[in-house]
Amino acid sequence: MNNRSSLSFRHEQYILADRATHEKFANGFIPEEAGYTQERFNALPKHQQDEIVQDWALGVEVDSSFAHNPVTRESWKLVSDMDIKW
Repeated sequence: MNNRSSLSFRHEQYILADRATHEKFANGFIPEEAGYTQERFNALPKHQQDEIVQDWALGVEVDSSFAHNPVTRESWKLVSDMDIKW
């Protein structure tokens, strides 16, 4: 793979990950996806709700990157296989 096609491939992977992230965000936050019922989530203080939504958003971005970027997947597989602690 030459430099131009390599860059094109990486660019395509980022576009696909970005598109998946935007689609998930467009569907909105669903408390059940974060392990909360709607009632339990609504009963939480606003600052806790905000933290949960932020964690969910970060998870969406990471999941999209993993799903569409084989380099990201393999790098984290190596980290896991080598039992690297951050």
